[in-house]
Amino acid sequence: MNKVFWFGIVVIVGVSLGFTFVAPINDVYKGIASLPGVSGLAAALFQLVRDHAAHQRNLEIQQEQQLFNLGATSHMANSVQGKRMKIRAMPGLSI
Repeated sequence: MNKVFWFGIVVIVGVSLGFTFVAPINDVYKGIASLPGVSGLAAALFQLVRDHAAHQRNLEIQQEQQLFNLGATSHMANSVQGKRMKIRAMPGLSI
């Protein structure tokens, strides 16, 4: 969908601005003909901001997941080490 969106925006802006500069019409109609081009540029800017926000949100989620995994791993490692030390402390057992 993303490639189709960008292709559509390029076509709309190109046709609108091309018609505005090439067509032999007066200035009022040129202003009206340029509105789809300006709207296309605004839509492209909005899409870029939205994509950036989604990317930042995904980075935050990934960082939180990594911190959680690190915390869980550290707790499990400490628990295993503690149990290992308890077993080693028992007389007659060695690991």
